[in-house]
Amino acid sequence: MNPVLPLFVLVALLLVGCATPATTPADEFTRLAAKVENEIRVADKTGFLWRDTEGLLQRAREAQLAGRHEDAMHLANMALKQAQLAQAQARENANAGPHYPDR
Repeated sequence: MNPVLPLFVLVALLLVGCATPATTPADEFTRLAAKVENEIRVADKTGFLWRDTEGLLQRAREAQLAGRHEDAMHLANMALKQAQLAQAQARENANAGPHYPDR
């Protein structure tokens, strides 16, 4: 086996690893906020959007602007979970109505 080949592979892997851009906390929050907005939009279309979900996202944005990244991520994740639960609630209540068991 050519001794240069493993060295070449190692250098190539290092260069690829260095070429990927590092994500900043702001980028991470921006991606999460976009996901939350999408989930809120879907929950709103179902008519089951929860009362506090949009407020949580707004508080998350304010925390991010104030430099409190961990708080912002926590609030945004709470908003995401609420929007997803609202969608699940809408699915579960899609055919709601009285149930009369057979006797």
